[in-house]
Amino acid sequence: MKLRKKNILHFIALIILASCIDPYNPPIIDNELQLVVVDGSIDGISSAHVRLTYTRSLASDAPAPVITDAVVSIQAELGNTTSLASEGNGNYSTIAGSFVPGTRYRLNFQINGKQYQSEFVPFKETPPIDSLNFKTDADELTVRVFTHDDSRNSRFYKWGYNETWEYQSPYVAS
Repeated sequence: MKLRKKNILHFIALIILASCIDPYNPPIIDNELQLVVVDGSIDGISSAHVRLTYTRSLASDAPAPVITDAVVSIQAELGNTTSLASEGNGNYSTIAGSFVPGTRYRLNFQINGKQYQSEFVPFKETPPIDSLNFKTDADELTVRVFTHDDSRNSRFYKWGYNETWEYQSPYVAS
């Protein structure tokens, strides 16, 4: 009987504590400050992709404004520069680059006469894939890639893939 009373008291205390939780709604920063957002990477030996946008208000449901009139390039520490062409919608890319693993590169871009420049960072060579597997669960597909770097120069990699589907009809075309 004593244990039952104790359990009931714990249950009542839990209900009281749970009902005291108030949601936190942070004050919305509503300013028109336009900061530049850069999202990009060097993919493999010859291609690079950069997307340039401006920040937007937290209260806005509109997509981030894209930057379509920038002059974008990637510069090697040794001095050679590769220009990126505008693809529209804030995307800039090149497939004619010559990026050498181990060399340090930086991103340069100019928007409305204002010059921006990143720090030099090394282009790291991606180690070979150790294993690749996938798991399906209802309507979800999880792809897992495993690799390692024996030199321990890098522990984090960004992997991407393009979906390709094959459909097989039970009917024969005539």
